[in-house]
Order: sequence, then structure tokens, then C-alpha cells
Amino acid sequence: MDKKEARRILGVSEEASTNEIERKYSILLKKFRQGMYVNRQEEDDPSEEYTSGTVPAGSESITENEAAEPEHDFDLVTEAYNTLMGYEVTVEEEPPGKAATFLKKFGFDEKKTDHYFHYYKYHILAVVLVIFFMIYTIASCVNRVEYDFNTAFVGNIYYFDAVDALKKSIKENIPIIEEPGIDGATSVAGEYNMEMKALAMLYAGDADVFILDRELYERYAKAGSFMSLDEIVPRLGVDVSGHQDLILAVNKNEDLLGLNKTDAPEQEGQAGNDPAAGSSGGTGADASGADKGGLSYEPHLYGIYVTDSTVLRESGVIAEEMIAAIYAGCQQQEKAEAFLRLLLK
Repeated sequence: MDKKEARRILGVSEEASTNEIERKYSILLKKFRQGMYVNRQEEDDPSEEYTSGTVPAGSESITENEAAEPEHDFDLVTEAYNTLMGYEVTVEEEPPGKAATFLKKFGFDEKKTDHYFHYYKYHILAVVLVIFFMIYTIASCVNRVEYDFNTAFVGNIYYFDAVDALKKSIKENIPIIEEPGIDGATSVAGEYNMEMKALAMLYAGDADVFILDRELYERYAKAGSFMSLDEIVPRLGVDVSGHQDLILAVNKNEDLLGLNKTDAPEQEGQAGNDPAAGSSGGTGADASGADKGGLSYEPHLYGIYVTDSTVLRESGVIAEEMIAAIYAGCQQQEKAEAFLRLLLK
């Protein structure tokens, strides 16, 4: 209700003071009470006539004309009085927002929904996090790729930007390899940590073919980690004369991390004094140079140079020297040979 409407209902002018407004409201209030009193008396004794125009003691007398005048709805009178006196401030209701309209379509009340989220926000957040974790776990399991052939880069070789391109080249050029995997130990900080990761891959047999620098090739080849390529290189069309310096013999006392090399002579002497040792000097090797497990201690070619490989260069692999070797426990020799053939192009 605006002030103009309020003045019309109270019957006061625009220049009316506060006292005049209060007096006018007081008169209207008394008239309202007088009317209520008369109505109650008529209901109690309809035969009694009120012609004197008097009211009970303590009430202000009014004329018959005043009593007969129609009265405003007293709620409107009170509202008009409060408006003019400034006791109430009308707050316009804001139109419903988009959220309220959206919730209403589904039968939800905006205020109730807001209260619900206020009191249960932490519970809802916990449920959302659990659901997100479950979805992430399931998606990881579903999208996990099963590799059918694995290659590992070990040593001073930069290959991180070449992984995708190299995988693509392998899939395009070697049909028997459907999903190649590439791992490496060059991303680990520190030489010791790098070698520990390389050892973990060797012991676990996670790689079929290793591409290494010269230093690590010699260390792991002497430890018997790689397969002899003597019978494989002819099928690959490799000229062995260019790889003579990669022909090595397995050292039975070779320590992969080079931590116990000072103990090797003592161990050899102890082995030589063992009365249970064979005629080969206590090594347990037969006349052909192989031990009881089939590991040969004769010199063999365990790796081939792939430094000038077109596939590696075009994929973005960078290194001063790279040597490819097949893991001694590789169960996919056909795929390994096909991969070496690709690297030699």
C-alpha cells in the first residue's frame, strides 16, 4: 500500500502531522469498537432500540449518522496507519528465478530444497566423492590397455616425446603386434634409482626387448640378462662385423649394480677349492662352457646397434648410442625379431 492510498483510507491530507494521523486512527478505532458493541447488543436483544446515540461509559459518543456510515475494513485502516507512521516497510517479492522454475517442474519447492542442501551438504558431498571415485576406478579398469609386446628404454636415452609415434610405427609395420607397450627407466631421478627400476623390469620380465646405452648393455649382458643373437642375426641380415665389440661373455660373478666386485676374486678362489667342483675349475660348467641351467659363459652377441634406426629417429628418440637386446626370458621371440628387423631399417 502506498501513502496516497493510506491517506485516502484514513481521511487525512498530505500535510497531516503525526498527531493528526494518530488522532484520526484513534477515532476510527473507537468507531470500529462502537460498531462491534452495537452489533453484539442487537444479537443479544433485537427488540431494544438504540435511539439515544449513547454508548457505555468510557466510550466516545457518536451521532446516529456517524453510526450509520459504512466503515472501512479495519485491517486496511491499520495497514494505512502503519504505512503513514513508517512502522512497516513493504518488501516486494522477487520473481521466481530459473532454479525455482526448474525445481517446480519436478514438484520441488525452492525453499525446502535450499534448506535440505544446507543441512545435508556434507553428506551429499561425501556421497558425490564416493560415486566419483567408483566411476574413476571402473573407468580405469575398463580402459586399461593390455599390451601384447613391451619395449623398455634404459639408460641415457631421451624418448618421452616419441612414445606415441613409435607405437604407431610398430602397429603399422608389424601386424602381429596389436598393442605395443613402451616403458623405461630414464625418467627416474638419479643413476642409482634408474638402475633399480631397470633391474625391477629385468627380474619381473616386463619387457621383451630392451634398448640401452653402451654402459648398461655391457653390465646386463655380462649378468646373463639377454638372449644370444648368434642364430637370430643371420635371419635379420645383419653383418656381424659391425657389431664385434658387442660380443661378450657372461661373468658368473658379475654384480648388476657393481657393488660387490671386490669380492669376486675371493669367491672364485673359494669355488676353485671346493672339492665338489667339476673338472672345469669348480664353475659347474660343462666342456661347452654352459652351466647346469643352460647359461653359456662363452662369448656371444647379445645386442645390435640401432643408433641409426630410421624408425627411432623419425619417432623422436634421441641418444648418442643405442643397442637393442632381447630379454633372456622373452616368450615372444617372433615378435621380438620382427621388432629388431624394423629397428634395423
